[in-house]
Amino acid sequence: SQKLMILVLSMTLYGVGDIVASVLPEISVGPLELGVSYFSFIAVVLAALLNPVWVALGAPLGELVFSDMLLGDFAGLSELEGYLETALAIYIAGVIVRDPCRRAQLALACVTMVLIDKVSGGIIDIVKVAVGIDPETLEESDGLFSAFVIAEGLDIIVTVAFSGVLFGILPAIWLAPRLYGKIEPIMGLRPRD
Repeated sequence: SQKLMILVLSMTLYGVGDIVASVLPEISVGPLELGVSYFSFIAVVLAALLNPVWVALGAPLGELVFSDMLLGDFAGLSELEGYLETALAIYIAGVIVRDPCRRAQLALACVTMVLIDKVSGGIIDIVKVAVGIDPETLEESDGLFSAFVIAEGLDIIVTVAFSGVLFGILPAIWLAPRLYGKIEPIMGLRPRD
């Protein structure tokens, strides 16, 4: 029952956070869209304080249920891809944090979570485009493919800056030490060693 509580808590907080992130305005600067993809600090703090496996299973499910299905942005089978990417990223971020009071571990976990999520998604998108281009017309569409790869790289950089640092590291290093030892007893758990 404690595992279910962790799953539901992470699902609810991450899902509601994703709804808030989706309504925040984005600023367009040329081809770049500067905005918040998600609040990575929610998942990192929960995975640092609680069992990272159950947080990793619950948080992307909350994004799927609350944000995608509830707001009508459900993309079918590709949602499974996003779920697996985010779950893997959250789990690895939670495993990185051994002591939730150490700021360096929290910072590394936030950046690692965003990098794993976005790099794996970018690689899959690039492979999808590469497979979709006819090999005979690859020379003609070489500029298009290169532009797509550059756009994916820029998206990773922007997401690391906003979701990884601004809405990841900064809130996580403030929040996790303050919640450590306080949220676990409420759920009937001992703090992580």
